Amino acid sequence: MVSKDSDFRDGHLLRASPKRLLVIATGNITNSTLLDLVEANLDGIVAAYGDADFVELAADSLLVHPRPAGP
Repeated sequence: MVSKDSDFRDGHLLRASPKRLLVIATGNITNSTLLDLVEANLDGIVAAYGDADFVELAADSLLVHPRPAGP
């Protein structure tokens, strides 16, 4: 799931739903700027899902939230 809506973040953190989440944390930007940002970070986003189910993409950073350690 890709979203700019914090409700999805809250649901993911509380219920692990959706299973994987990419939050776009840029504020209001044009669609072309958003597409450029995603394209520029696509390899990092894909790689991040090897270690995480929750990733945040900001205008100047990619924040990876590692999966919690399991039992």
